[in-house]
Amino acid sequence: MKTLLLTGCLLAANIICLQAQTTDEINQWNVVIKTKELPEIAQLIEHPSSAPWPKMISDVSQNLKAPGSFKPSDFGNALLEKIRAYEKSTSRQEGDSEKAVAVYGSLSRGLQNSGGYINFCLGDAVNRLALARLSELLINDPSLVNEVKTAFANLTNVRFSTPQFVQMIGDEPAQKLKPGVNLTSLEDKDARQQILLALGTTMGDVYRKFATNQGGTSNLINNPDIGVLLLRMGPTDIIARLI
Repeated sequence: MKTLLLTGCLLAANIICLQAQTTDEINQWNVVIKTKELPEIAQLIEHPSSAPWPKMISDVSQNLKAPGSFKPSDFGNALLEKIRAYEKSTSRQEGDSEKAVAVYGSLSRGLQNSGGYINFCLGDAVNRLALARLSELLINDPSLVNEVKTAFANLTNVRFSTPQFVQMIGDEPAQKLKPGVNLTSLEDKDARQQILLALGTTMGDVYRKFATNQGGTSNLINNPDIGVLLLRMGPTDIIARLI
């Protein structure tokens, strides 16, 4: 296999989109996910000389843009299994949890900076895992407050970003917005409500879906729902504000 560090193979900035990437680049990442452990995957995603991580939009949107091309959910589910295995195998002791938070921070940055609905689902998943570990450390031993603050500083993508989220919606041609809606000038204080209205849904609708276990990462990848993802990212943001 050609080395993943493809100096000179980056065609242009916009090849980060899944449909613009070469088959060789996509195949390389497929091999990496199958053969590498999560810490190394996280390092490679952020490495400046690596092939760009795909902008993983939903399967239905990808099919609209490039019918018959690669299925983004295959990538997403494969990486999700790696995340689950790493979380399960990593102890919750102080040193190990801090290392895990660093891995999740790198992964979150790489995923969300690449953009795309599925990357946002996975980015929120690792952010929640990182925050859970930091909260647990602080509850079990309040004297670790400085260590927790230091580890938290690594989570640069944990707070909700309205512009990033709106850009993600714009990359989803399958997602229809109400005619005449403009999401480019939203303020954070009312952004969630306005986004839901633009999507043609309400907070009550997405809460009902969430209550029937439709907010899990696997379900969000396989059955895209931007409204439910938006609702799920709310508590992530709240916890990040408290730490």
